[in-house]
Amino acid sequence: MTSKVLTLQEKMKILVNGVAKDKSDYQKLSQLLMQQREFMLNHDNAQLLQANQQQQDFLRQIKKRAAFRYQLLVSLGLEPNSEGISKLARKLPERLANHLLQQWRELELLLTTCKEANEVNGRILANQMESLALMLTPKATETYGEQRLAGFNG
Repeated sequence: MTSKVLTLQEKMKILVNGVAKDKSDYQKLSQLLMQQREFMLNHDNAQLLQANQQQQDFLRQIKKRAAFRYQLLVSLGLEPNSEGISKLARKLPERLANHLLQQWRELELLLTTCKEANEVNGRILANQMESLALMLTPKATETYGEQRLAGFNG
């Protein structure tokens, strides 16, 4: 099996399209994170499990495209980061360059939004777990049966 060598034009097209697809997926992921928060607050476990599965599916696809974008940028002699995207844009026609840079900025903002939403959801989950642990593990001094027995043993 032989692998096709991509032309410079094909690589650039893949990069531009990949950023647009990531942007779309991060928008959907942001919505899922908001839904996830609502499901946690409403203790809707069935919907939460479904949202978590969708979230994992989006993250797998995003991760796959990010790894491919990394390889493409390196193969073009560019750094696999925002600076590499900026350098790539300088090699493109102005209209396409502006589109790519705008898409990249929006993607970075969406990434930040998703990270913040995920952190909030993580804190909600941690608080729920802490509350549950406190309810399931009563202190010995708060248990009526233990207090009553202690009074009879003296």
